[in-house]
This record gives sequence, C-alpha cells and structure tokens, in this order.
Amino acid sequence: MNQASDRRNTAQLLSIVIAVIAALGWYLYYDQRQQRQQFSEDLNITKAELELQIEGLKQNLDDSKARNLELSSVNEALKVDVAASLAEKSALQQQMQQELEIAVAENRELQRELETTAAAQQELQRELERTASSRQQLQTELESQLAEQQTLNQQIVLAIGASGELEEKLQQEEARRLQLQQQIDVVSGDIEMKEQALSDADKRYAELQQQLEQTRQVQEQLELTVEELSRQRAEEAAHFASLQDALKSELNESRVEISQLKNRTTVIKLTSEVLFDSGSARIKPEGKRVLSLIAESLNAYPQRAISIEGHTDNVPIGPRARFVSNWELSAVRALAAVDFFQRESQVDPGRLQMVGLGEFHPVASNDTAEGRAQNRRIEIKLLPEN
Repeated sequence: MNQASDRRNTAQLLSIVIAVIAALGWYLYYDQRQQRQQFSEDLNITKAELELQIEGLKQNLDDSKARNLELSSVNEALKVDVAASLAEKSALQQQMQQELEIAVAENRELQRELETTAAAQQELQRELERTASSRQQLQTELESQLAEQQTLNQQIVLAIGASGELEEKLQQEEARRLQLQQQIDVVSGDIEMKEQALSDADKRYAELQQQLEQTRQVQEQLELTVEELSRQRAEEAAHFASLQDALKSELNESRVEISQLKNRTTVIKLTSEVLFDSGSARIKPEGKRVLSLIAESLNAYPQRAISIEGHTDNVPIGPRARFVSNWELSAVRALAAVDFFQRESQVDPGRLQMVGLGEFHPVASNDTAEGRAQNRRIEIKLLPEN
C-alpha cells in the first residue's frame, strides 16, 4: 500500500512539472512582450508554490519509506515468532511419538511372553496326560494284583496250613501291593502338583491377556491424543493467525502481538495506545473495535479461562493525575477490558479474571521511549483447559 502511494506521489509530481513546461512554452510562443513580463511574474509565484508542493511530496515519500522499513522489521519478528512456535509444536509431537513407540515395544514384549506362557501351558497339559495314563496303568496293575490276592486268599482258605510256600508268596504279593500303592500315591501327588502348576499357568495367561489388552488401549489412547493435539494446535494456530491479520488490518500498523506458549496458553499483547489515551482508563472507539475482534476469537473456546493483565512503564504518575500510582492505573485498565468483554461482547464472566501488575513486569528497557511504549500494554491470555 505504501509503495503504491509513493508511485502516485511521483506521478503527480511529474504531471505538475510537465504541465508547467507546456504552459511556459505556450506563453513564450504566442504572447506579446507585455504578456511575457506578466507571465514571468506569475511563473515565479507558481514556481514557489510548486517548490512547496514538491517539498511536501518528498516529505510524504520519506515518511512512506520509513513506514516500509518499520513494517519490514515487524514482519521479520513475526516470522521468528511463528518459526519458534512451530518448533515447539514439532518437539511436543516428537515426544508423543516416542511415547507411542515405547508403548508399541511393550506391547510386543507382552505378546512374546504370552506366547511363551501358552507353550509352557501346552507342555504341562501333555505331561499331565502322560501322568494320568501312567496312573491308569498302575491302577489296572493294582486291580490285577488284588484279584490275584483274592484268588490266593481263597486258595489259603481252602488249604489252611497246607503250604508255607503259598504263605510266603502271599506276603510277597502283599509287599508288592503296598509298593504299588506307594507308587500310586507318589504319582497322585505329582499329578496334583502339575494340576496346580497348570492352574497357575492359566491364571498367569489370563493376567497377561488382561495386561496386553490394557497396553493396547493405552496405545490407542496415545495415538488418539497425538492426533487430537496436532489437530487442535493446527486449528488454534490458524485461528489466531487470522485474528492477527484482522487486527493488523484494523490498526494499519504493528501494535499487536500474538504468541502461543508451550503449555497451550495463547498471549495477545496490545500496546496501551491502541485502547487508551495517555493517563486514561477509558477505552477509545478504535480500541473497542479491536477488543470486539479479540472477543470473537475468545468465544470460540468457551471452556477456557481468560486472564487480562495491565502493565505500565516506570514513569511516576503526576501529582494532578486521576490515579495515585502506576499499579492502580494498570489495574483499572485491565478492569475496563474485562468490563467491555462482559457487557459488550457477551464473554462469560465466569471465564474472566484480571490483575494489575504496574511497572514490575517490563518486556523492554524503560531507558528509551520505544522501550517504555512496549511496557505500557494490556496482555490477554487464553489459558489451557484444566
């Protein structure tokens, strides 16, 4: 816009010069001597006026160049802020991605342990089947021995005292029966131990299944969190970039700065001159238009609290001023912004909080006029959700 204005000023200057040259040639060619004398006098007057106009146009051109330089500097600062914000978002996304990879690795380790436990369970089941088969064989052999013993007993009853050899054989068979019963007891105990081990393996398998399911749920939640965080940050960045463009268009200069902190706090800084006259806490019409634009963006996030901070430079309040201190001035200005948001922009008052910080949180040196102008500001903070 400033370059177009410079070109228009230059074109106007050239048009004036050409018009003067054409008029001079016309008079020199067609007028008489007396008219030439009169024209010379008029020309001197016109030249003086033109010189004044040229000086004014040169001054406007210098002012436009100065504004161009100032806007270029602000543009570079905004590029640096945007790059820093994007770097912070990228770091947070990388951190969430690392947590997701750790969860995936844990999931794989649990899967391997689950497979190992399943294999052990199958081996215990096969061993239990083999032990049951062995017990069945022993039981069959014991029954066979009992049958033989009964047969021998019957023979003994029929031939009591007939043969010592049969008695000895009976004792041997009894001893063998006892030995077989002991073997059966040992096998039964072994079966009980293996059944208990199988039960423990079943419990461990169930626990691992539950842990695996929990890990899968955590993994899915982390993936959703990463996607949602990326989406929200992209939306907020685009939203407040649009707000900054709208504010620059409204102010036609750079007296506003919007930044996003790592904890998702969005900070909108306005120099006090945008909203208030010097020493006043009454919002100007231009400031009301700016606050209305900001309120539209704040109302897009109804669940998040809003903090409004007033700041001043360190120049003491004069003895005839309305306010007794810079601290009071900063607090009343912050309160004026809160009142405007509540009354004029329908911002929920339950979201609003204000604080006057006076001169005690400067962002620049108070030794220069430029630094003091930066310190005289209102900061509107859109806080993250709890």
